[in-house]
Amino acid sequence: MGKNEDECVEKAISHLKRGTFDAFKLKLKYYHNDLDKFEKKKIDLTLIDNGEFYKKYSLLKSEIRSLAKTARLEEKKVDSNGGVSEAFTNWMKVSNNIATMENDFFNSPKINWAKVKTIRIFCIQTIVAFILGVLSGCAGNYVFAKLFSLSSQSSQSPVPIPKK
Repeated sequence: MGKNEDECVEKAISHLKRGTFDAFKLKLKYYHNDLDKFEKKKIDLTLIDNGEFYKKYSLLKSEIRSLAKTARLEEKKVDSNGGVSEAFTNWMKVSNNIATMENDFFNSPKINWAKVKTIRIFCIQTIVAFILGVLSGCAGNYVFAKLFSLSSQSSQSPVPIPKK
């Protein structure tokens, strides 16, 4: 009966390991969904803290990607040799970094300020581009009108043809 009980305990531990790793992977999946939503907002993050916010955001995003890849590779080793320490440590780092990303970047109060500033900059750029387009169109019309008026004046004044 002791051997059967040991097998049951081993199976239970194995299921707990798999469940823990699956929970980490689900958290990573939800992080990617949140990341997609965040990046679709088209907010200029370089406006915040003179670009430091964006720099930290990019570094953390890269670190999450790298650690998740490492954690997946370590998890495959768990299946072959039974150890979970390295895989669990890496997944824990990924999980902590995701929490940092959510708290410091996705839910940062600075995001609303940057959103308003980005919209304002976009509106100003659009207005300036429209005005420049109108002015260049007017300038082009003026130049072409002058060119055609010169060419039409030269064709209207007949050159006397000498009589023989």
